[in-house]
Amino acid sequence: MSNVYKSKRPESNFKVIAQAIQLRKELTTYVMTDFAVNGKLESMQQFFLNEERSAILGCLRDMLGCLVMANSIYVTCLPEYELRRQYQDKAIGHCYRVVQELQYVIATLDGKINVNKYMRTARMITAEINLIKSWRKADSKLKTKLK
Repeated sequence: MSNVYKSKRPESNFKVIAQAIQLRKELTTYVMTDFAVNGKLESMQQFFLNEERSAILGCLRDMLGCLVMANSIYVTCLPEYELRRQYQDKAIGHCYRVVQELQYVIATLDGKINVNKYMRTARMITAEINLIKSWRKADSKLKTKLK
């Protein structure tokens, strides 16, 4: 037990959500700067990038929303555990959707996307997925207590 009064303790950041916010910021910057495109794009390629930009930003918004919803559930019974688990699973799914969308953009605009900038983002997405999986694993211990 801590000797510091609760009112004097700093608010802690939940690493899963803090990293998701950082990931969203970085990816937003990345896609808003035209995915670090090398050279000039044709109008159809620009249209394609605009569509992909919307898809990726939507996935990021949904991923963070699922994490916030999952974190808002204080698990006291099995149905609450299952609902939280569903939100965690959906957040992981959105992470994989972002990866898929980014890979599709890179493959479609072969040679025009700076892949080096994408690699840092890919590592951040992988780290986020691992954080969510660790959170789910910790929650599994709660499930055994609820049974």
